[in-house]
Amino acid sequence: MTIPDFHTTGVENHLNKFSDKIRTEMALCGFNEVLTLTLTSIEENSLINNSMNGEAVKLGNFKSKDCEIVRTSLLPGMIKAIANNLQEKLPIKIFEVSDIVKLDDSVIGASNKRYFSGIIAANTSLLEDLQGTLTMVMKKAGIELTYLISDKPHFISNQSADIYIGKVLIGSIGVFNSNIVNNHFNIQYPLVGFEINLETVYDIFSN
Repeated sequence: MTIPDFHTTGVENHLNKFSDKIRTEMALCGFNEVLTLTLTSIEENSLINNSMNGEAVKLGNFKSKDCEIVRTSLLPGMIKAIANNLQEKLPIKIFEVSDIVKLDDSVIGASNKRYFSGIIAANTSLLEDLQGTLTMVMKKAGIELTYLISDKPHFISNQSADIYIGKVLIGSIGVFNSNIVNNHFNIQYPLVGFEINLETVYDIFSN
């Protein structure tokens, strides 16, 4: 056996370390972490933003309609997780820090992006509570957020906002449209949620 004449030192990936910090803060705020499936159907993926399906990696030989593409958003899987746990006591507070995949111009043709999402299901809309939690968690990481009113098809009109760091758009927050919550997932409670590109947040944070 030949012993190499050099050595390497392993260190934790900085983005993973930052992600773990976010996970810890969300858990301290009373949220439960979920890990949802990476593969999803075109129909469910389009519930959040239909235009994202053009950025989705499609499977060439999928075995089930539930596994047609790689997700471009964490939110559909999280809403499904709530739909499968409606027997739990309200409010249900969940979050996920995980990767989505989008087509791009890289050599591989697609790349992973670290996203961070949270949802609250309750008897009444708790948009302010979720916004307050997100603001506090980001502030503990040394990041100030700005919210500007916007309209997204998956959120109720006038009850959603885009999320910025400075002039950089990183995500959105709002009350989900009843067409998604009631009709597709058969959830009778109002849901509020957010989703941000945590990789973009980390790039700003590290610089």
